[in-house]
Amino acid sequence: MTITSSFIPAETLADKSQISMSQIRTGLGQTGVLSFGDADIYRFYKFQYLTSPNIPTSGDSVNMNRMRRQLALFTVTNDDSSGINAISRMGTNYRSGATTFTVIINSGVILGAPNTSTPAINIEGFQPTDDAVIINNGIISGAGGKGGDPGNLATANPTLGAIGGTAIKIRGPSGWKGTIDNVGEIYGGGGGGGGGEGYFTLTNNNKVRNNFYGAAGGGGAGFVVGQGGAGLGNAAGGQDGTRTTGGGAQSSVGGSSGKGGNIGVAGGSGAVAGGQPGYYLDGSAYITFINHAGTKGGQIRSG
Repeated sequence: MTITSSFIPAETLADKSQISMSQIRTGLGQTGVLSFGDADIYRFYKFQYLTSPNIPTSGDSVNMNRMRRQLALFTVTNDDSSGINAISRMGTNYRSGATTFTVIINSGVILGAPNTSTPAINIEGFQPTDDAVIINNGIISGAGGKGGDPGNLATANPTLGAIGGTAIKIRGPSGWKGTIDNVGEIYGGGGGGGGGEGYFTLTNNNKVRNNFYGAAGGGGAGFVVGQGGAGLGNAAGGQDGTRTTGGGAQSSVGGSSGKGGNIGVAGGSGAVAGGQPGYYLDGSAYITFINHAGTKGGQIRSG
């Protein structure tokens, strides 16, 4: 399994007028004596304390009320393209208004979106008192956009390259913000290259004699790559993208196509425009970055 999950059940910690160490011990699944020096206490608490995700393992004060919350922790341990939808992944473990949802992408690991319609991470439907934390040490990638199909002037127009997919989408109540600690890379998918125009020749009585297609556009880059445009008539199909590089531009007797965009980059134009890169963050109004050390590429939208 490439995405592991763990939950500290809210039933053992929530709705208490007082909270005791024995209740916290039960929630952590521990037995025996438990002290505030125990690593598991701080491991749990650091994901509840959003203003300092890297809280020390000892010597820091602990707010007991934070211990009442449900911790839903997802760790991406190997490359994965299934995406993470917060609410659906938590399922019945989501405690409305009392949950801290945390995703950790390990170093050297890619979390990719499954397609251009679905973000790699989607956080929506939270209540004002829920929390969301993304700790990215690896790569979060939108899917690559499809390359445009070729045209032939007589019967078909070339199509635009498709927009790349979104890496992170987040929405929440007014005034609510999640947190991103990014020391890795976050990219929208590369846009698809635009399709090439073709041409035709006429007979003496103005009927179509030869009908040539232009070239198909290259697919955009992404962990799930963008497919090249369709091969039609005399034109071969466009080149698919790779994880980092867009499919190449092509030429035909009709007309040249556009190159697919590299990761986080727009696709090139053929006879028509290439697709825009996907959003590395769709919903910046709902996010606070506590670490800007990582790389980001693509578009950003407030939400």
